[in-house]
Amino acid sequence: MDEPTLEVFEFAGFTLVPGERLLLDGCAAVPLAARTFDLLLALVRRARRLAMKDELLAEVWSGLAVEEVNLSVNISLLRKALARPGSGEAVIQTVPKAGYRFVVPVTRRLVEASSLLSPARPAQRLDRQPAAAPDAQRAYVEGRYHWSRRSEEGLQRAIDCFRRAVAEDPGFAAAYSGLADCYAALRYLGHLAPVESFPAARGYAEMALERDPLLAEP
Repeated sequence: MDEPTLEVFEFAGFTLVPGERLLLDGCAAVPLAARTFDLLLALVRRARRLAMKDELLAEVWSGLAVEEVNLSVNISLLRKALARPGSGEAVIQTVPKAGYRFVVPVTRRLVEASSLLSPARPAQRLDRQPAAAPDAQRAYVEGRYHWSRRSEEGLQRAIDCFRRAVAEDPGFAAAYSGLADCYAALRYLGHLAPVESFPAARGYAEMALERDPLLAEP
């Protein structure tokens, strides 16, 4: 059976995988809300071209009556997610009274699905701990996918994935951070009482920081 292929877009050290609804920074998944992800994809597909506000609203919020502020808020979230410490490089340019332009070079490729988290893929985060075991990385990315669904079922499946990741690699800090995010989200969405969720979230966040004090997520 042929290895399935995925369309990916690479820019500024990031990899965007539309078919898996993933944004990777090296091998680490960057969590984005659904509309924010859709907006990033719309901008990347129009890289170096002006994306008018009206067309972005129509594409990302298709069939919904939304205000322009929804667009500007999600643009701000994207800029924060794509920011590099100490870098003044603008990734998304505002064109006053018109729209936005994704200004960094973008490369589109088709890759084998299994190669996304290949051990040969560089981590691109030299100030971090060594890359986790490949099976742990795969479980982590799967967990972030389920976490991004923001449903009770998705969060429970994400917890199972993150637990599998830490079982494969007990030093994998990002997986502990994923567990913290899940328990916090279960409370925010009303699926778990604060007395159960917040102590668990805090505990997993502290475990993540014990393993990688430079990790921003926890």
